[in-house]
Amino acid sequence: MSRTTRQAAAVLATVGAMALAGCESVQTTSQSTLLRMIDASTNAQGVDMYVNGTEIVSNQGAPGISNYGDVASGSTTIKVYPTGKTTPVDAQVTGTLAAGGQYSLLLTDNGTGETATLLTDQTATAPSSDFALRIVQEASAVGGVDVYLVTPGTLSTTTSTSTTTTTTLADLTPLVTDLGAGSTMAYTDEPAGTYEIVIEPTGVTDLTKAYTISSTTFSSGAVRTMLVANASATSTSKMTTVIADDVD
Repeated sequence: MSRTTRQAAAVLATVGAMALAGCESVQTTSQSTLLRMIDASTNAQGVDMYVNGTEIVSNQGAPGISNYGDVASGSTTIKVYPTGKTTPVDAQVTGTLAAGGQYSLLLTDNGTGETATLLTDQTATAPSSDFALRIVQEASAVGGVDVYLVTPGTLSTTTSTSTTTTTTLADLTPLVTDLGAGSTMAYTDEPAGTYEIVIEPTGVTDLTKAYTISSTTFSSGAVRTMLVANASATSTSKMTTVIADDVD
């Protein structure tokens, strides 16, 4: 997939399953390094991201992941401001961006403020017949979680006369266990295909307490980042998710 196409790739989201809150826009130049924002801060409202004084992302809301924008490689200062303002600085980070690299600025809560962390994203496609998934876990209201990739039909079986629903995950092996809030699961290669994604508090296998994302297809070679974040105060769930394209 070309760099231009990757910049335009849509963030996959649906409210309550794959939720993308807020409105976002990305300004691009002709440079060769890609940068985006992962906003998991419940303290911040809409925010703008500036790179060396140039606005790259505007009015990003949480939880959400912006599209990539082109920025210059080399020594970089990234600052996050309230939308439409250039003071005060909500959070900032400095670092060196490699030419041809891809990065995500992760914005999270820090007390009543915010903090920024620069993540290095995968640039190569996943191996043939596989996809790669990284999980950024920022659901502090839940704590540690277990994440399952479940083939559709595993949790329920429908015949011409009835539907049998499984109520436990006890016989299934999670992709990751006890992924704590504030931690990130490194990119992991899994067989390409269609999955239901089930997220449980660590050690819980009762499906009635699970957060489930309906069938999602991951194509061969695809690379994805999934943000697990706190749900809004009005949600019936404690967590929500956003899945974004890194590479296709």
